[in-house]
Amino acid sequence: PAPAQGAIMVAARIDDAATLEKCKPLDHENTSVCVKAERDFLRTLHGGCTAPVSALCRIEGGELVFRGQVLSTDGRQEISAAMQTPLFKGYSLGVDAALDVLDRGGDKLMKEIRSEIGA
Repeated sequence: PAPAQGAIMVAARIDDAATLEKCKPLDHENTSVCVKAERDFLRTLHGGCTAPVSALCRIEGGELVFRGQVLSTDGRQEISAAMQTPLFKGYSLGVDAALDVLDRGGDKLMKEIRSEIGA
């Protein structure tokens, strides 16, 4: 799926304590952790909402499990990364996965994608 697909975000000013407090019951910590990894993957790739990039993060038995993928616009090329780490060490998992993809040719593929989709 697309990074953070299905996640809903409520934005508030950092100095608006009353609104932030009212939003606390809406937060689901596991979802927040996974969405952060997925969005970090997309951001590190310099992708946008039209880029053929997928990311899925989930929590299994105290582990953060991540899989991300970049496809060429015709679907013929694919570079993916699959990683997992203990939940308490997962802060950079999305970035780490994206750097792995970039190191294995993802940088070239993302440049091609951006030129084709006009991003």
